Amino acid sequence: MSDLAARVLDGTGAGLLIDAETLRRWTPGHGPLWVAMRRDSVDGRRWLAEDSGLAAGDQETLLRPVRQTRAGIVENSGLTIALRVFADETGALRQVRCFARVDRLITVSDGPMPAFEALVSLLDRGRGPRTIADVLVSAIRVAGERDQVAAYRLDEDVVALELAAERDLSRALEPLRQMAQRATALRRRLGAQREALALLKHHGPAWLLDEQPDQWRDVLAGNSDLVGTLDAVVDRIRSLQDFAQNQLSSALNDRLYLLTVLSAIVMPLSFVTGLLGVNLRGIPARDQPWAFAALCLVLVLIAAGEYLLLRRLRWVPGANRAVALAHPGAGLGVVGGSRNPRRGAAGPCRPEPALPSSVGDGQAGARAR
Repeated sequence: MSDLAARVLDGTGAGLLIDAETLRRWTPGHGPLWVAMRRDSVDGRRWLAEDSGLAAGDQETLLRPVRQTRAGIVENSGLTIALRVFADETGALRQVRCFARVDRLITVSDGPMPAFEALVSLLDRGRGPRTIADVLVSAIRVAGERDQVAAYRLDEDVVALELAAERDLSRALEPLRQMAQRATALRRRLGAQREALALLKHHGPAWLLDEQPDQWRDVLAGNSDLVGTLDAVVDRIRSLQDFAQNQLSSALNDRLYLLTVLSAIVMPLSFVTGLLGVNLRGIPARDQPWAFAALCLVLVLIAAGEYLLLRRLRWVPGANRAVALAHPGAGLGVVGGSRNPRRGAAGPCRPEPALPSSVGDGQAGARAR
């Protein structure tokens, strides 16, 4: 499509492409008119200002960038729609504004629109929309199909990311963040689109709703189903984010716990060496050549004894897991028919972080193996 293209619908599924001079002389008696133009088109802006017959406020609205999907009802049974739709397979978005009445449709976009190009191809073959309402519904339906492809592709990416997180969580963190941004942006845009379509369904002009009531219902139902699918995808991403956060927190706690245990082991040794290092008389075996070796042996025995004591009390990281594998049920009590961690006499048993079902099952199987 060029920067400014105008077609007159003949009511049979075909559209006659007209030139700029014919466009200036167009009247409603010639048939429904569809004008598609780019926002930066000089000829299009000139036609809007001089020959479109639109009020200055409507012209300004058409040329304004689209920040959010919305719809509105204007005088003389007209409507305006602002959409942000996928332009290609890369996920790039296009902005498009529409002004429609029963006898005319003006669309202003910031680039090529595959949905419009598909309709133009149908019109050239004589199998396209017959009325302005048909053009609107068909364009929204084609745009919805691209949204559906994007939603299903996102769902497949989430499944792949769950498997990747099960193998190596550290490499899945950045893709998880990017996927959360994609899902949130798509869910927000489709939610706004659903509100706009619902507004048109309940308050739109008769020429829009009476001609294609079934198609409008299908469009609304498809959009609602797509929003539901995205809600499920967003919930799975949040569950995966919680799992990643729990795993990272658990790893950090294990490291801090290990440092605490090491400090507990080293503290008595530091006390002994510090006590023997004071400048006082009376240190036993100070003048004996074997005193230093004996002191080192005593320190090693003290450290080994402390480690064995801490391991027996299950305060050493990994001790609980080893005991659980060697003695299933050790350290677990049955309360109300379920196995729950309980506190030991000398220290707590720390439970493993909760896993989402799709990830936890794989890791549970890995631990069992």
